[in-house]
Amino acid sequence: DLPEVGLALSLHAPNQAMRSEIVPAAKAYKIEGLIEALDNHMMAYLKKREANSHRYTEEERIKESTRRRAMIEYVMLEGPTSSFECAHQLGKLCENRH
Repeated sequence: DLPEVGLALSLHAPNQAMRSEIVPAAKAYKIEGLIEALDNHMMAYLKKREANSHRYTEEERIKESTRRRAMIEYVMLEGPTSSFECAHQLGKLCENRH
């Protein structure tokens, strides 16, 4: 509801199981819910114009991303979260989010 507010999402791992191991508070804030909140933030302006909610196309995401910005932060430290598998999972989380 705050269109001029930026958002930063700090992930410590690209999946819920790893996040819960690293950050105990992650058990209360599931990664799926965080990504949904990020999407809702990015699409808030469009949602105000449209009464019905739906999954957004890549074109809609690109257009709306010119109105607001969000940052997904991920630090790759040596260990299990710096694997190629984690990098691919992170890429999937960020896919079509501009």
